[in-house]
Amino acid sequence: MNTSRILKRSVGMVGAVILGLGVTTPRAKATVIYTQDFSTVSSGWNIGTTTPGTISFAPGSVSGPAFPTRSLQLSHIPSNTTRMTSSMPTGQYSVPLTSTESTTFEFDLRLSRTDSSGWVSFMNSSVSNQLPMYINVTSNGNFLVGYWNGTANTTLTLLSGYAADTTYTFTFTTTPSTGLFSASVTGGTASLTNQAYRRTSAGVNAITSFDWMQIYNDGGTASGANFDMYIDNINIQTVPEPSVVASLLCGGLFLVVCRRRFRTSQLA
Repeated sequence: MNTSRILKRSVGMVGAVILGLGVTTPRAKATVIYTQDFSTVSSGWNIGTTTPGTISFAPGSVSGPAFPTRSLQLSHIPSNTTRMTSSMPTGQYSVPLTSTESTTFEFDLRLSRTDSSGWVSFMNSSVSNQLPMYINVTSNGNFLVGYWNGTANTTLTLLSGYAADTTYTFTFTTTPSTGLFSASVTGGTASLTNQAYRRTSAGVNAITSFDWMQIYNDGGTASGANFDMYIDNINIQTVPEPSVVASLLCGGLFLVVCRRRFRTSQLA
């Protein structure tokens, strides 16, 4: 076997090893932790509601157009003209979906009114008095995200003046080991990038993983009108680590360099 053939085969073998390592790295591809479109199943959800309020997993609406597909519907139905501060329907997914890796949380949200309030949050069930990542639907028609600005808990308005009966897709991306996250919404006027989790009243971050998702209908309007929240297409998955992507790129670059040197040696 001549020298050029040996070199060619060696380059091929090294390339195969490099690419093999990249492909077989467990986190080279996004890993789905949890997905739910409520098309056929709602198992694992801990549903709590007291009158006035209803929960549904089927298309339909109490006070406005139905969500286009089967979804989780939380309806608040005030019994008087006072805006309710208790008896709110909630939906919680508490079956372990523990994540300590870089993770993306995505979901669709649709609301029947722009003058009522609610919450969608991601938490750790063992940590009290901390709401690290959440979306707050405000009674003046805004989407707020809470975070720690270095000295205090504060909020950023992702979208001012959302439209009723319109589907919005929210995305959170976070790495619990860093205590930082990013948040955005389709059509948003702002986005949050690499900010710290909202902290406890003592200014402490106790979050090292997430295992709990909660949707909370905070009540109707001052006029006593019904308020429906729909959530759908929940998708939670890990994010490939930059080191894995970098190794694949470096492997490809190495092959290009080796191939060029091989051709140069043949022409010499």
